[in-house]
Amino acid sequence: MVRRLLWWLLGLLLLLVFLRWLFPGSGIDSPGEILAVATLVTIGSALVLSLRLHYREFLRNLAIWSAIILVLALGYAFRHEIGYLGDRLAGAARPARGYEAGEAMVFERDSDGHFHIAAEVDGTTVTFLLDTGASHVILSARDARRLGLAPPADAFVERYRTGNGIVRAAPVVLRRVRIGDIVLDDVRASVSAGDFGASVFGMSALARLSGVEMRDDLLILRP
Repeated sequence: MVRRLLWWLLGLLLLLVFLRWLFPGSGIDSPGEILAVATLVTIGSALVLSLRLHYREFLRNLAIWSAIILVLALGYAFRHEIGYLGDRLAGAARPARGYEAGEAMVFERDSDGHFHIAAEVDGTTVTFLLDTGASHVILSARDARRLGLAPPADAFVERYRTGNGIVRAAPVVLRRVRIGDIVLDDVRASVSAGDFGASVFGMSALARLSGVEMRDDLLILRP
């Protein structure tokens, strides 16, 4: 009987929090007030139950429920910090994914010594190699095929010098490039005709940003 009542109290607490989230303009003005009301209900019920429980068991149950309420309150109060920490850990595990820092996107230097940027290009994820010396965004032939870009043979009128020699390329326009919350529309790019290696994130996109900063092993992109 006692356990059922305790589970019922937990359900009531969760219901109060859910209703406050679902109806932000109703009744109680803040999540803190919800937790306060739920705490009073829990403690009051615990006092009633204490008439039927052994003293030590009552204190144990009171401590358990106080800890549960505290964890819920801390989880809500630091929900943004927890989300940031999750993004930060994911960014460290996969540097190309990056993580948000305010309005900026931050990338860590990869193990090969370069910065890689995973961007959503017209709905498809493409991992670019950062190259501030490249005048354009350059897509490898493989990534171009993934994006459905197939310029005709006579469109490859551009020339780029690479470590493997001169590579021909065809100009294209990428409708939308998204990096986190940074969105660039109508980005000028080129499709490589040969083995260009990784796709390159060059100045035709970087120049559209308000700031590009390299600090130690971090790359910071600002919209």
